[in-house]
Amino acid sequence: MAEKMISITVPKSEKDQADALFRSMGMTTTTAVRMFLKQSIMNGGLPFQPERFRGKKGVYGQHKKSTVTKIVVNENGEWSLPKDAPDELKEWVENG
Repeated sequence: MAEKMISITVPKSEKDQADALFRSMGMTTTTAVRMFLKQSIMNGGLPFQPERFRGKKGVYGQHKKSTVTKIVVNENGEWSLPKDAPDELKEWVENG
């Protein structure tokens, strides 16, 4: 499969925070970005509902409830999902 590099510029503090967050989840920022892209393609749009900023104190609009499925990545880079994960997610993990 041919690959194409994506390069973005973000503030250092955001990159450091994202790296720490994704590392705590057992993945790299690169893996998280790839997951974002695949989910966007599967959804035909963003994999979340963006909301407009409201107020000066950093308060965002009311968030809708959503389901979070925990993906576990072992030391070999293999992914596993809970049995109740959505079928589309299981298929995506199995087929890439």
